[in-house]
Amino acid sequence: MAAQAQQAVAAADKQLDTATERLDNLNTATDQADIDAVRAQVTVAKDRLDKANEKYEPYTNKPEDNLTRAALLARQADAQKKYDNLVTRLNNLLGDANQYDLALAETGKLLAQQQLKEAQRQADKIKDGPNPDTLKLAEDRLSTAQAKLAAAKAETSPEQLAVAKAQVGSALAALNVIQAQMDKLVIYAPGSGVVLKRFVEPGE
Repeated sequence: MAAQAQQAVAAADKQLDTATERLDNLNTATDQADIDAVRAQVTVAKDRLDKANEKYEPYTNKPEDNLTRAALLARQADAQKKYDNLVTRLNNLLGDANQYDLALAETGKLLAQQQLKEAQRQADKIKDGPNPDTLKLAEDRLSTAQAKLAAAKAETSPEQLAVAKAQVGSALAALNVIQAQMDKLVIYAPGSGVVLKRFVEPGE
């Protein structure tokens, strides 16, 4: 669990670096060579988008389950996404980022800082493992219950056997509760990757 907590801290730290870099890019003047390179990429992306639109146009009225239509639509959507991303990047390099972009980037950085702080807090909480006294008490209860169960089996009394089984079940349930509480200390992402956009309003 400690290793997972440290991974969460590393992921949050990386996300903060990405958010900080994005905000810095929006606020920093860019070299003309970089601007020219991205402008050329925009031109190429626009040409690809135009060609994708032309190829898709004859299939707009085809059924949605038409494979050729679906493939061409996917290419068109991909070309549109790449073009939009490059245009946004060029606008950022030119200093044309609007207030919404800046507010979004600032909010993203603040959110990343909070996530890093929370991940570090969780890691600090579990770095020394579970509370030794609580764990020892649960283990002692389990040992006692198992001993009673063994004794009950030796005496073959149905009543004692039932009581011992109930005590073992209770002890196991207590251990499960502690384990569940420990498991909740780790936050798992649904998948690996880096968050590129987060749609939030300033102040949220």
